[in-house]
Amino acid sequence: MKKYYLRISSDHKRMRKKRMTVGIISILAVVLSVGVIFTIVKLSASNRSASAGNDPPAPSGGDVIVIDPSQSPAPSPSPSPTETPSASPSPSASQEPEEEEPSVPATATPGEDGFLTHLPKSGDEDFAAKYNIVYNRNGHKCAYLTFDDGPSTLTPKILDLLKKYDIKATFFVLGSQAEKYPDILKRASDEGHMIANHSYSHDYKSLYSSIDSFVEEVTKTQVIIKDIIGEDRLTNLFRFPGGASPENRAPFKEKLDEMDMVFIDWNAENGDGMTNDLTEAESVKNVEEFAKIKDDMVILMHDTPAKKSTYNSLEDIILMLQDYGFEFKRLNEFDDPEAASASADPQQQSS
Repeated sequence: MKKYYLRISSDHKRMRKKRMTVGIISILAVVLSVGVIFTIVKLSASNRSASAGNDPPAPSGGDVIVIDPSQSPAPSPSPSPTETPSASPSPSASQEPEEEEPSVPATATPGEDGFLTHLPKSGDEDFAAKYNIVYNRNGHKCAYLTFDDGPSTLTPKILDLLKKYDIKATFFVLGSQAEKYPDILKRASDEGHMIANHSYSHDYKSLYSSIDSFVEEVTKTQVIIKDIIGEDRLTNLFRFPGGASPENRAPFKEKLDEMDMVFIDWNAENGDGMTNDLTEAESVKNVEEFAKIKDDMVILMHDTPAKKSTYNSLEDIILMLQDYGFEFKRLNEFDDPEAASASADPQQQSS
């Protein structure tokens, strides 16, 4: 009996020892696991902190203005513009006059009423500076009202309002619409507004499907415009449907250059290109947001029948811009450098 008891006691001790060993191993495993997890979390947090400090700044947006030699920011279409500096600086008023005045290029000759029938390319900085082409107004504020996608049945109402305030604007017309409303287009031209090319169809899939298709639409629209308003008023200005900013526009820009045409986008808008439900108050407010920060504004609007709010708010937009000290010009209107020099010379003014 005693031997049996001793054997049981011995077996019990071995089992206790075995359980203790297993328990110690389990505890060590748990401690090790916690340590590994803690290390991983610490490294992950460190990596996140390091990567946050190395993030590059987000690229700013904005429309590309092709003939803009100034440092003015080009805002996004929203009422709160995102500013983007343009590439080349505006000539300073304090610069000494050049020894030789640049001659007027054959492709940038003044038309009737003292405006250009063919604008200089953006690289012709001497000529652009001399004649104060867009964005180069010698310190005074200028608003360029532009209307896209017409002519239409809404256009005559806009023309009546512009005539009331003796304001000249720029109309980027579609060839297909010009064919439908030739009399309205001719009226706009006869009343002194600039007529420019906005493609024939405005159909992205067709227009940008190939270079040949693009050239066909631009050329066809030029011919239609010329036949309606006359060759002496035909200009070489184009606006890309959808704007010139997308990267896929590059080959089409090159082709325009070969065709001796220039293009321009906008740096302000009333917002009617985003919705047909724009209110009149929103239309005015959107333009005013740009007027607060800019001295030169190419304002995008539309004269299609669905854009009634643009017409209904246009008078308030004009009055608001006048209150801000803006004058109004066509995109191809230029200052006479001799007249500008005379008005700035106090001796000539006193004589």
